[in-house]
Amino acid sequence: MPRALSKRLHHHADWRALATINAYRCFVALGLTGTQFSPLLQPLVTATQPQLFSVCAVLYLFCSGLAVAAAILRQPGLRVQIGLFSILDITFITCLCYADTGVLGGLGALLIVPVACAGALLNTRMALFVAAFATLAVLFQEGLRALALPSSDTTFSQASILGGLFFVVAGLAQWLAHRIRTTQAMLTAHARTLRSLTALNQRIIEQMDMGALVINGSLDIQLINAAARRLLQLPAPVQANATLALVSPALHATVNTWLRLPGEHARSLEVDGHPLLATFSVLPIFDDSAGDTTPPVLIFLEDAQRQAEQAQQLKLAAMGRLSAGIAHEIRNPLSAISHATQLLSESAVLAAEDRKLLAIVDRHSQRIDRIVDDVMGLARRTDTAPATLQLKPWLQETIDEYCGLHDNPPALTLQHIDPTQRVHFWPPHLRRILFNLWHNAEHHARQAGKPLQITVGGGHTARGAFYLDNADNGPGIDAAIYNRILEPFYTTGQEGTGLGLHIARELCESNGARLTVVRSHAGACFRIMFAGRPQTHDESGLTDGKH
Repeated sequence: MPRALSKRLHHHADWRALATINAYRCFVALGLTGTQFSPLLQPLVTATQPQLFSVCAVLYLFCSGLAVAAAILRQPGLRVQIGLFSILDITFITCLCYADTGVLGGLGALLIVPVACAGALLNTRMALFVAAFATLAVLFQEGLRALALPSSDTTFSQASILGGLFFVVAGLAQWLAHRIRTTQAMLTAHARTLRSLTALNQRIIEQMDMGALVINGSLDIQLINAAARRLLQLPAPVQANATLALVSPALHATVNTWLRLPGEHARSLEVDGHPLLATFSVLPIFDDSAGDTTPPVLIFLEDAQRQAEQAQQLKLAAMGRLSAGIAHEIRNPLSAISHATQLLSESAVLAAEDRKLLAIVDRHSQRIDRIVDDVMGLARRTDTAPATLQLKPWLQETIDEYCGLHDNPPALTLQHIDPTQRVHFWPPHLRRILFNLWHNAEHHARQAGKPLQITVGGGHTARGAFYLDNADNGPGIDAAIYNRILEPFYTTGQEGTGLGLHIARELCESNGARLTVVRSHAGACFRIMFAGRPQTHDESGLTDGKH
């Protein structure tokens, strides 16, 4: 048996047991004393030696008071008090038996309790000693009565039976006490293990990335972790037994829908425009004492948008590796075709129709080369550490560069950008993103008889994050393609690759930023949401932003 399971009762529990024994001792001593001084109790005892009986009863009452005082002061030690006062109990009760009518008077039965207490609280050797002392005391007082009072009735047989009963009681008390101590030790160990597991489970549930809630049959929240509070956008911790309808009406409606049609285990919902996926599971009822027969329900909440993004990233990673390999194999023969076309175009014997065909070949070769560049750029996306960039002068330089590379550039203007505004971004990535957005606007936003204008403006969100909007005056984006326009290879043109906007979004993410489509704008508007809070001119770490 493990050592922890064989320990005796805890120290404070032993002192409580001793207090109970002292209360019993005082009650018995007070009653025995009252049989000599109270007319109501005198008929209970017919002592043959009243004076001796009275003296012994008073001394026993005084001894009981000393036992109570010793227990309060806790001096001497616990085991010493139990053994000492058990011997005194046996001594005084035996004297009272002698002053009464011996064993036949029935007072000898009072010795069973001290013997049992000694057996429960002392070790085996001391318990047997107390039982033997009680047996010898009973036999001795019977022998003494036979010598001192020849006319009295002496029953050594009953005294012997009572002595044997003392040993039986001491043994049973030892066995029962051992079982109780062992059971208590096991319960204590199990309780400690249960508390540890409970704390561990709570820590695991609280640290989960997936939201978890438990509701009862009345749709009251029994448990909710930090991820669930974050996904449900709860501003403060939820109180115990809070009503789900008050905490999250959207989730409450979803739960009611699932309860009506419980066949589907997963349901989608939106919280302030953010898509979530709720999964339901019925838990067993472990405690039916409350009378609630409706089982609790476990709800897992997941970020549906994050799941979709993770799936998209896995798909794009595999596609990127494949595309990179294909693009690399295409580039070599494409270079040979372009070179041969260039040499052939320098020939003086070509007819006009042949030169038109060569122009078609050259134009489509350049288109294939642009597609290869886009695919290679998508596959070579790197997580470069962003630099601190002073935005407005860098944007002006980038606009001048873009306009210098095009014969008919759009009217690019800057608005609402603080000259001291700085962002964390790698300049070559930001340059390519803006070039892609402006190139996309030239192909899709130009309208006949209306000059194309692109406005690059800045702003701050309610939380202080800086964003950059690229808005044109074109016809805008069809509402049906808002959710698809940033996907790879999605294009509405005949010559586009569908990779420009997607590459821009990927480059934003590699710099900790985010590219989104602003729906409330008249034309097309793409917003770059930069990471971190805005910075001012007194911060260090500024780069020149050259590319």
